[in-house]
Amino acid sequence: MMRTARPREDAVPFRFLLFTLTFAVMVIRIAGMVIDEDIMSFFPPGSDIIDGQRYGSAWTMKGRITVREPKGTKDYFIKHASTAEARESLAGEHVAMMAFHELDPTIVAKSDGARSRTELEVGRSSKSDGARSRTELEVGRSSKSDGARSRTELEVGRSSKHQEREKDQVHEREFRGGDTLLYPDGRSFLVMHFLVTHGSRPASEDLCYRIAAIHRDSVSPVPNKFGFPTYTYHNNIPQLVHWDSDWARFFAKMLKHICELETATHGPWLSRHPGFVTLFEQTIPRLLGALQSDGRFIKPSLVHGNLSSRNMRKNAATASPVLFGFASLYAHNEYELGAWRCRELGWPYFKEYRRHFPPSEPTEQWNDRIRLYSIKFNLNQVLTVSDSPELRDEILRDIDELNRLYGS
Repeated sequence: MMRTARPREDAVPFRFLLFTLTFAVMVIRIAGMVIDEDIMSFFPPGSDIIDGQRYGSAWTMKGRITVREPKGTKDYFIKHASTAEARESLAGEHVAMMAFHELDPTIVAKSDGARSRTELEVGRSSKSDGARSRTELEVGRSSKSDGARSRTELEVGRSSKHQEREKDQVHEREFRGGDTLLYPDGRSFLVMHFLVTHGSRPASEDLCYRIAAIHRDSVSPVPNKFGFPTYTYHNNIPQLVHWDSDWARFFAKMLKHICELETATHGPWLSRHPGFVTLFEQTIPRLLGALQSDGRFIKPSLVHGNLSSRNMRKNAATASPVLFGFASLYAHNEYELGAWRCRELGWPYFKEYRRHFPPSEPTEQWNDRIRLYSIKFNLNQVLTVSDSPELRDEILRDIDELNRLYGS
């Protein structure tokens, strides 16, 4: 049961720093955490870490650190990753948080005049002068070398090391285990300003209009295409987010990727289900294809991608919603609601959201689309959290019901 008696201390980002250290460095040991000394480069000169608290995590090391700075003492929340996949997840989370912050700073962090340094760095030593090379995840900026720092950029439509691909093949790298956006060695940190929050989830009337506004006002960096500039992770599962203008095709690829991982982890209970092939060959193209047929259009919207009650809190000072655990992409806005059907948010949140963002056409298929999207979220739950027979049965029932309506 969720506690609501007293404020809970969590962290949200206002200014973010994510960097990877790949050479031998001095370390700081505090509160059970081993922190690379170079993390101090984020803070003003003369700062010291004076306290800390570690939080348990099977995926990344998390903790709060208290930093004594020249102008006062501040608390920060850090995530530390030492595996290639965990480092890649921090990169995706960093970019997602920045995108949300641009649209609604209050839903990610309170603006308190913090420094504006926001970098994603890869700490490789330079052959010439030892300076670090920087990896920046950008859209549409050219890569240049200035002699002191080399720069590697993941761009949309352009690459500094490869010829331009065909326009429909932008960012077509397949995820293959250790094939990452960041270099496969070294340690990464995501540093965020620490914020005190209440453990209770925001009320529907406080949350839904903000989420709807982000969905409505966001613009995909690749016009009219679904995807994301970096890989993002749903819990510890990489999402297939290659750019695609066809939403039905995009969602089918993303869902099939999760299905393949589930089969590799728990066996072929899903892939051998009689309706599995029908779901991908008939149901998804018909149900989601209707969104972009007969002159209909859906815009790619920035979604949180994992918006369950465990990833939302209330700001203790303002009571406004604060979000965590981003698994973002530019998607059909209703995709966001698939997580709500799987969790305890329920109809009041659906109803309030629909007040601010009406269902897409065909409106009569709204509930079926939410059911389809929920399969992806339930599969992720089975794969990463709880492989329960009840949840497996729910997934199979949803597949069978959708196939009954949209299959042959």
